[in-house]
Amino acid sequence: MTRLHASPLPDFDPRRSAPTGLWARLLAASRRVAMVVGSLMMVSSVEADCGLTPYPGLIFRDSLESCDTAGLQPGSSIHMLWIGNSLTNTPPDYNNYSLGPLPERLKPMLAERGVTLTYATAIQGGAEFSTHAANPATIEALGNAAFDIVNLQGYYEGFASTQAYLNATQLLYNVAHGAGTDVLFEGMWPYLGDPGSPQHPSAAVAVEGAADARARAFPVQVGRAWDRVRELYPSIHVKLRADSTHQSAAGEYLNLLVYTRFLTATSVLDIQSISSLAASRLNTTERSQLKAVVDEVVTIFYVPESSVPSSIAIQTPEHNSSVTLGQPVTFRAVAFDVDRGDVSGEILWTDINGSPLHTGAEFTYQPPLGYFEFIARFTSQSGDLYVAKRGIWVQGANNTAPVASNKSQSIPPLSNFAQVNLFASVQDAEGGLNWSTLELDRSLFHGTSAVQNSLDPWTVDLDYTNGYRGPDLVRYRVADQDGAFSNWANIVLDVQ
Repeated sequence: MTRLHASPLPDFDPRRSAPTGLWARLLAASRRVAMVVGSLMMVSSVEADCGLTPYPGLIFRDSLESCDTAGLQPGSSIHMLWIGNSLTNTPPDYNNYSLGPLPERLKPMLAERGVTLTYATAIQGGAEFSTHAANPATIEALGNAAFDIVNLQGYYEGFASTQAYLNATQLLYNVAHGAGTDVLFEGMWPYLGDPGSPQHPSAAVAVEGAADARARAFPVQVGRAWDRVRELYPSIHVKLRADSTHQSAAGEYLNLLVYTRFLTATSVLDIQSISSLAASRLNTTERSQLKAVVDEVVTIFYVPESSVPSSIAIQTPEHNSSVTLGQPVTFRAVAFDVDRGDVSGEILWTDINGSPLHTGAEFTYQPPLGYFEFIARFTSQSGDLYVAKRGIWVQGANNTAPVASNKSQSIPPLSNFAQVNLFASVQDAEGGLNWSTLELDRSLFHGTSAVQNSLDPWTVDLDYTNGYRGPDLVRYRVADQDGAFSNWANIVLDVQ
């Protein structure tokens, strides 16, 4: 049974908490913030009169001609309704429901910015949007005009496409919108994607496209922050989950930083609030790294409204993945046009030379031997061309992958530069390596830079002008001429 939880609100006065200042303008807003996705984009834009250059963060605007102050200002009070499942209720890592749901730990973060948060929740473990839509108590809460914001958090339903997300959230959104409440679509989808990441391309487009299609609806992309952590800090990323489907206390901490950045449009680098359990999981450096990711993600993925919020994103196959010659490959992409909605069916697929392969969101094809590049594109109603490009390796049926070995090297005292030669560290049974495919994982690297040498591509150039001394590590892998990648091996460094 869905339970409607109300936090203690002994001093809550609807008259005193009536939206004022920025929030009143937010409630009156008819324009929305949107996201632009794509490997390559060519867009036309009109610079707003208020001159958002460079764009400093999330700004709610009441018209194209004027701009509000960024985010909620000190002294603001907001009253929120959180609708979700166990991801909002934060088990199983806490294993103590008396600690309260996620917004309870958001309150002190917002308080550091002078913002007072009061809230109520409608939470049911495992609930999807349809579960909440069928519950009278939830619908009644959504129709309460006392809430400034409703936060909708799902875990699977509707994430297949923009239209699917619009359909899944339609009733919930309509009731809240009818009550004059702004709606946040929480972009968190840990049931989707690979087991190590909550990020999923179709979910990103679905959430952001749906928010753009709805008046006074905004996407909060905590999932993008998770994925950026996965890219930059794998050792931190593994701490973000408590099990295969729930965030840990560390994962919740990352989510809360995103909400703080989103609502206040200020950097979270100086935020001190953190639960004791999250603090025990993350050291000071790791917390700083998470905060930097949040500042980067919220700024990058939310753009001025004057930009064209159309997008295209390739879902499969993964970039630089390997397949065997003759193996069918599924090509899939999603596209969104601000004027027409989901236009994935109009995507034109070509090879790198422009030869047509297919028209539509998905098709199956057997690429030729070697490195195969393909392009997905569509033209928006306004005439702008959106393009995404990707490449895969197609290897022979009898080809064996190379074997990479660990390489150790010392860097003498007072030396800030070094080169690591990997030529003899990788063996291929067929005798042909393609060193242009060398990939470096720098997630554990402490120096200034580690890059492939442009003249001798089997060489890695190291720079320690930042003064680091101590043990260090760079991971590497390389493919053979047929596109089969080696295992990941370590470059183990002793920086003396």
